[in-house]
Amino acid sequence: MQPITYQGRLVAGVDAEEIMLAPSIAELEDDHPRRRFVLAMAMYAGHQLRSECPYDDPAAERWARALLMPEPAWR
Repeated sequence: MQPITYQGRLVAGVDAEEIMLAPSIAELEDDHPRRRFVLAMAMYAGHQLRSECPYDDPAAERWARALLMPEPAWR
C-alpha cells in the first residue's frame, strides 16, 4: 500500500487495485475540492504502482493540479 500525504497529513493509501481515503477525506462531500485533489493524487499513485515507477508526493501534487486546473487557466 502506497501512503499518500498532503500538507503533512496522511490522506489516502493506494495499491494497484484500490484507493482507501483517510476518514478526514472520506467524510467530505464528493465534489469537495480537497477530496477531488486527494483522489487525483491517488490516481497518479495507482498509475505509478501499475507501471512500477517510483511514487513521489510532490509529483502527484503537480499532476493533480494540472488535471484539475480549469481550462481557461491554461490559456
